[in-house]
Amino acid sequence: MKKLIGAFLLVLGLGFVACENETKNGDPSIIAMVNNEEFTTGVKFETWRPQFTDLKVANENVFYLKAETDTTLFSIRVPYTYRSDNENRKFIFGDVKQVENSVSVAFAQFIVFDKKTKTPIAIYKTSSDSEVISNPGEFEYAEFEKRVPGTISGSFYANMKKDTLPGYHKLSQKQKDYYTKTLRDVKSFQDGMIYRMPVSAGK
Repeated sequence: MKKLIGAFLLVLGLGFVACENETKNGDPSIIAMVNNEEFTTGVKFETWRPQFTDLKVANENVFYLKAETDTTLFSIRVPYTYRSDNENRKFIFGDVKQVENSVSVAFAQFIVFDKKTKTPIAIYKTSSDSEVISNPGEFEYAEFEKRVPGTISGSFYANMKKDTLPGYHKLSQKQKDYYTKTLRDVKSFQDGMIYRMPVSAGK
């Protein structure tokens, strides 16, 4: 399991030497409405607040946000900008992939873990393929005049398609049934807000 999680974080670039800010016990600076991935009758949206967040800015041009609950991990990668002309404030989510210094790549992903063993069961990912997800979502920075230096503020939404993980074949039959019969095909974050989440100065 540790190897699998390590691979996910590598894709996110969370291994970069970067500035970071960590908050525990429900971060008031991030909130969204999300569909319950286990609700199989209709669609049920709930207020989502992570219990732990980790924000990193790498190479002064991209930020990575990791937000966790007891059994899930939501993360996004967005080019980092603090321009006063309000240009390039919006970034469309696309394919989840390993990148370094690209200033145009943005994506979101969501991992679901087994409630007892904490084994990763499923991953939901944004995609640039309209046949996979017709509207993957976007992140938009707040207008420059509304931002506070040293913090990140913005809005986002993300629609992610369910996919298997590299270790799927090692899951128990019960875990595979949970993946195929319980988890919804799409995980959706709507009306997401990040408000003045602190960013430390890079070294």
